Amino acid sequence: MKPIYLVTVIGMVQGAFLIISLRYLPKGNRQANTILSYLIAIATFALFFRLLYSHLYTESWFRRLAEFADTFIFLFAPLLYLYTRQLLYTSDSKELFVSKWAWIPAGLHFVGALLLSVQHTRQIRIWYQDGFLAYYYIGVELFGILWLFLYLYKCVRIVHSYQEDKNEQLSFDSHVRFFLYFIVGVLGLLGFGWLLGLLSRPSTFHLSILSFSYDLVWILIVFFMYGIGFYSLQQPQLFRIPKKMPKGEKRAPVRLSEKDTLALIEKLNTTVEKKKLYLRSDLTLTQLSEELGTTPNNVSWLLNTVYQQNFYDYINMYRVREFIAKLEKGEHKQQTLLALSMDSGFRSKSTFNKAFKNETNETPSTFIKKLKLTG
Repeated sequence: MKPIYLVTVIGMVQGAFLIISLRYLPKGNRQANTILSYLIAIATFALFFRLLYSHLYTESWFRRLAEFADTFIFLFAPLLYLYTRQLLYTSDSKELFVSKWAWIPAGLHFVGALLLSVQHTRQIRIWYQDGFLAYYYIGVELFGILWLFLYLYKCVRIVHSYQEDKNEQLSFDSHVRFFLYFIVGVLGLLGFGWLLGLLSRPSTFHLSILSFSYDLVWILIVFFMYGIGFYSLQQPQLFRIPKKMPKGEKRAPVRLSEKDTLALIEKLNTTVEKKKLYLRSDLTLTQLSEELGTTPNNVSWLLNTVYQQNFYDYINMYRVREFIAKLEKGEHKQQTLLALSMDSGFRSKSTFNKAFKNETNETPSTFIKKLKLTG
């Protein structure tokens, strides 16, 4: 067996394993894992098709069947966007689908492939000699590349929106955005390489550019998606937040009476300080509202309106105070600053440094130097 065939077979086995594992994973984001299993199924089909291609392309029936293979290109991009959205935002079953327009290119290509597959061989040869089929296949690939780039852009936009929205819901930095930016970046580079390869073909624009073939791109995409799948099997729980309201829609204002507002302020301060909830490194707005016996909207309204802070800054303010209290006790002489920050509720050094600078307008090292002088 040739090495390329062996790699293909191994890849198909891995794909089947990942599809089954992701669908029945007991923990984690079930919706996102389901969509990822669809993406991996498309990748596995691509590998299976490449395996058959080298053996059966001379067969007329297989060439006709092959017309439908590129339909999956137009399914891949919207599914990737769905995967990104489901990793970041909570949603109900109705939100599991994107606009119907997202699936129209796949439907149009399927219809075109169906029309080609039923044509007589003589007609196919005429179209091939006239150059019609060459332009058709180039157009399909070019549109497929643009379609991929469009949804990569949409993925970047929704990750950026998540970064802005999460501070209202989480008290820590979620690193899922780096994971998704990595996915988008790699797929973007592969798509760009695919475009260069298309422009380099003699049948296209006769440009002397580094060749990067269609087959190579999809083989790389396949194994890259497998890598994402294996990562998803062992990744820690990713914290999603409620999906923000679409532009043009206004959230109904949360109205608390003055008496209820004062009572909630007192309960908030007492609960957070007495129970030291801020020491929970994974504390969320929902968890805090459950402790207070109220809704997340009420707590968010209180923090934004009365305290003029978001949830992220409010909790990290207490964590910084806890860290400073440890410094004043001299605990930094026995432990590292990173260890003290973790004991104060922070999850990472970068989050701690950012929160400390926002709260004190100084770096931890500068603060400690001043503390020594005053001591």
